[in-house]
Amino acid sequence: MTTQKKPLRLIIQGITNQGQLFHPNNWAERLCGYLANLGNGRRPHYSPYVYIRFLPGEKSLVVESGLWETNPKNYELLLSFARENDLKMTEENEEVWEQLIPGPAKSEFGGSNQHPSPSGLMIGI
Repeated sequence: MTTQKKPLRLIIQGITNQGQLFHPNNWAERLCGYLANLGNGRRPHYSPYVYIRFLPGEKSLVVESGLWETNPKNYELLLSFARENDLKMTEENEEVWEQLIPGPAKSEFGGSNQHPSPSGLMIGI
């Protein structure tokens, strides 16, 4: 009997379970902004546990398991949003993630002073 690994991240895709593209098309940016905290100079500090990636070719919101550990209320908010809008969701473990995104894991980017751009690159704020 094999034991199943705990999912490291939840991926909410910008497509419904019926195959429709989800609108508004800036939904992921809005959710990242909603979860951001205002820091010095009222500049947003985005959560290191929620970021945008294009997987494969569609905008997706990646939710790291650390969000559940640090703020389960926000994790549940994102789950509710995805369910209410009938968005595709998948849970990924490290092996599956490496097949989707070769290269360094998200955690190597670190820092709450960085924000993922829509292209998936980290941009310092």
